Amino acid sequence: MLMEPLPRAEDATPAEDAPVVARALARLQLETLGHTADLRSAGLPDRGLEATVAGLRTVCRDSVERAWMSEEQQAAAVELEPWLVEQCRTLWSAGLPDTLAHGDLHLGNVSWDGTRPVLYDWTDACLTHPFLDARHLADSAAETGGEEARTAVWEAYAEAWRAAYPGVDVDAAWARVRAVEAAFQAISYEQIYRAQPERSRWELATVVVGILDKLAGVRAEQAATAR
Repeated sequence: MLMEPLPRAEDATPAEDAPVVARALARLQLETLGHTADLRSAGLPDRGLEATVAGLRTVCRDSVERAWMSEEQQAAAVELEPWLVEQCRTLWSAGLPDTLAHGDLHLGNVSWDGTRPVLYDWTDACLTHPFLDARHLADSAAETGGEEARTAVWEAYAEAWRAAYPGVDVDAAWARVRAVEAAFQAISYEQIYRAQPERSRWELATVVVGILDKLAGVRAEQAATAR
């Protein structure tokens, strides 16, 4: 892919700059809400609720990675599906619209034009729940900045959404997004697998398994907290 040079593209964006990126993301998503029909007609994939639920069925029951799973992992993946579907339906039921999403928005996919962040590598772009991008960005910031960075990203991102949708409990929706975002990434990798020649699939081997194992841990953690 050829494009003009991106300033500072080779420099890692520090966690302390992530809130600026989060605000830009929120503005972008809200400003493009009126163009979702055009984006869809241009070929942007619809990865909203029902598409995500369908993708979960494939990941949990018929993943390319089943050959690398133990029998216990295969059984655990099937057991995860209804819980993940519930998490998705609860998140989407908050009442926020699907928006333009980057699909893989970590700090390594951010360049800068002066003080303006430039988001690049839109190969996973789609229409889906807006908070999935924000969670991925927050997790990326937390890798070097810890929980304070994760919280700072959310607070910066949430400002615009609170103003635009005052009747929606955005904080409650945010509390639900952790598992859904991880599941979304598992679906993304599954789609990459299926677009690859079979001889190349070893390059990503066990990525989906690893995500499913983490999700099983999140489920167990939530169950323990609920007791």
